[in-house]
Amino acid sequence: MKRIFTLLIITAQIWAYDVGDRVDKVILVQLGIDDANVTMVDFFASWCEGCRHELPQIEALSKSGISVRGVNVDEDVAKGRAFQKALGLTFPVIDDPKGEIIGKFDPVGMPALFIIKAGRVSGKIIGAREDIGKLVREKLAH
Repeated sequence: MKRIFTLLIITAQIWAYDVGDRVDKVILVQLGIDDANVTMVDFFASWCEGCRHELPQIEALSKSGISVRGVNVDEDVAKGRAFQKALGLTFPVIDDPKGEIIGKFDPVGMPALFIIKAGRVSGKIIGAREDIGKLVREKLAH
């Protein structure tokens, strides 16, 4: 049984989006991303302390004109929405309680931020960072 489980984990990681990969049109539509725009996709959950720290910085980036889509992966949608409200998030957030969207990206940690340019993953930042705003701006400049 352990071998089958290990194989499933390895297979999931092989098929996860990585830098340079084209994102499926269905996922782009679900996220409301236009191929012509550059958009940050930020995966978060209410139980993630790093997310709690980073999300105000992501909100500031969105208010500066950077296109942001949040993906709340809380299984309890009401709890996730209360978390968003408490943080004062105003950028669009898609609820993903069954993990269908995050499953395509399959990050190895949270928070997880992916930059989508012209329908492709052009960058990603996994794990909490003190200077997430600076890192995002650097990635967007390349």
